Amino acid sequence: MEAKLVDELPEGDWQYEPKWDGFRCLAFKAGGEIDLKAKSGKPLARYFPEMVETLKRVKARAFVLDGELAIVKGGEFSFDALLQRIHPAESRIKRLAAEAPAIFILFDLLLDASGKSLIEAPLTMRRAALEEFFALARQEHALKLSPYTLSRPEAERWLKQGGNALDGVVAKLRDAPYVTGERAMIAPDPGTSSAAKPAPSSVRRTAPRAVKEYSNPAPAKVSGPPPAPRPTVDVYEGSKKKTVDFP
Repeated sequence: MEAKLVDELPEGDWQYEPKWDGFRCLAFKAGGEIDLKAKSGKPLARYFPEMVETLKRVKARAFVLDGELAIVKGGEFSFDALLQRIHPAESRIKRLAAEAPAIFILFDLLLDASGKSLIEAPLTMRRAALEEFFALARQEHALKLSPYTLSRPEAERWLKQGGNALDGVVAKLRDAPYVTGERAMIAPDPGTSSAAKPAPSSVRRTAPRAVKEYSNPAPAKVSGPPPAPRPTVDVYEGSKKKTVDFP
């Protein structure tokens, strides 16, 4: 599911989510085995052995999760620390995993613990299933549930706040299934953007932007929770808990 530039966040029956500055990742569990894949399909499991072990401990016999791998160093998200993991030496990877373990920020569930596919389910149903999944897995501190808001002004504030953790704001139709569709993205004036960073696939990215996802079905009005607070993620450095948010 890719994106392209647009002028502004959409209005209507949309769910807005932070686009975290990390590696997009699909996590699979089946038969006690874990696999991690980049959105390009490239394997990631060998580069993040600590996340493989974390997901093995989750008490669910099967799942497919969509989310973002990130690393926090010194209380800030570090994209460079992610890039350092992509290395052929296993000893180096294990050392880096011990020094700065990754977190996995979850924003979608495509297969639930019973083995039921949720790909055709609307976003509202997938989000509810994801929250149920997270309630059972939240004892694993490396797993984080990404916040969302139904308020466009709140999403615009996230976009303006920016910061090292935020790579944009994603807008998703609430009644849409998980399918590849036309997406769009907004980037701020290049003069106010932070330096672009290479993604795992070597594609250059700009700093904070908004992402809009379109789908053919007409949106249906669905009631939901009040706007989410400013996005934050609790992380652990050793035994010390820190809350990371946008500067």
